[in-house]
Amino acid sequence: SLSVIATRMHKSKQEEVHVSVSDVPTMEPSAPPSYDPRPMLEIVRERGYVRCGLRKDHIESEKGLHVGLCRAVAAVLFGDPDSFVGVSVTGSNRFEQLNDWAVDLLLYGDTHTIE
Repeated sequence: SLSVIATRMHKSKQEEVHVSVSDVPTMEPSAPPSYDPRPMLEIVRERGYVRCGLRKDHIESEKGLHVGLCRAVAAVLFGDPDSFVGVSVTGSNRFEQLNDWAVDLLLYGDTHTIE
């Protein structure tokens, strides 16, 4: 891989920085985003299971409020509370996973009010 040595100023100090060519922006067009215009519910039903974003320890123990909520959603959608896959998410990547459609339902570190 080709690298470039650049000089930058940081707090009145000059320092050399090695930058990979792959880190340098180009004018090449990026790939178009993949987007499915269908409603999420339709996509999930066609797939046959719901992907729930859960903490790793909840997935491993298969217990707790969040797993129970995921199972309840699966039971309503498919008539089978086991029709879900737990996807491990962290506090720092949970919204990215939801935005990238890696999970259908996020059940981690957010507030749920049940009335």
